[in-house]
Amino acid sequence: VYIEYDYQNEFLKKLSVYEISGALLWIDEFTEEPSKRIKWSASNSEKPILSKGIYLMQLTFSDGVQVTRKIIKN
Repeated sequence: VYIEYDYQNEFLKKLSVYEISGALLWIDEFTEEPSKRIKWSASNSEKPILSKGIYLMQLTFSDGVQVTRKIIKN
């Protein structure tokens, strides 16, 4: 999954992925400004994190604004 954003004067602080039930599956926190285009592989070294289904990805920016988007994995 590639995540691109163009949020002026602020940067991404946290990326969180939740099951549709609300259970937290993944969290990345950034202490420095990351690229405006992030590649999230949806897996760790052992196995894929997401199986088929619907998930929610929440982006939290340095000013506290949160944006949530749906992920559908086939």
